[in-house]
Amino acid sequence: MKEEKKIEKRLMIAFKSVALQIIRPILLFLVLFLPLFFVLATTELSLKFVCELPPDIGIVYISLFLFAIGTFIHYFFGKYGSAYKLSFMIVVKDLEELLDNHQEIHEALIEIEQALISNLIGDILVIISLLEIVISSPLVLSKTVAGIVVALLSFYVITNKKYENFISLVKKIWR
Repeated sequence: MKEEKKIEKRLMIAFKSVALQIIRPILLFLVLFLPLFFVLATTELSLKFVCELPPDIGIVYISLFLFAIGTFIHYFFGKYGSAYKLSFMIVVKDLEELLDNHQEIHEALIEIEQALISNLIGDILVIISLLEIVISSPLVLSKTVAGIVVALLSFYVITNKKYENFISLVKKIWR
C-alpha cells in the first residue's frame, strides 16, 4: 500500500512536469499572438463597419478607431515589440546568446524557440492579411487606415530594443 502511494506520487509529479512543458510554450504563443490578432480583427471589423456609415460619421469613427488602436499598439507593442522582432530574428540569430545571462530560463530554450517559431507563422499570416486589406479594399479611406495600422505595427516592432521585457515575460510564464 505504501509502495503504491509512492508510485502514484511520482506519476503525479511526472504528469505535472509534462503538462507544464506543454502548456508554457502554448501560453507564450497566445500572449504574443492574441494582441496581433486583436489588431487584425478590429481593423477588419472597423473597415467593414465604416463602409455602411455616412462619410462624415465614417471619418469620425475611423479617427476614433485609429486613436484607440494606436494607443493599444503604443502600450503593448511598445513594451513587447522586441518579442515579435525576435520571432523574425530567430531564423537568423541564435536566441541562446540572448538568454545566456538568464540561467533560470536558459533550460527552456527549446520550448521558447518553438513558441517563437509558431508565433512567427502567426505574425506572417496576420501581416499578409493586413496587407491584403490594403491591396483589395475598394475605399481609399480603408486602404489608408490599414496602411497606417501596418506602419504603426512595423514601427513599434522594428524600433523596439527592449529585450528585457520579453525575458521578464518568459520568466513570469516559466515560474
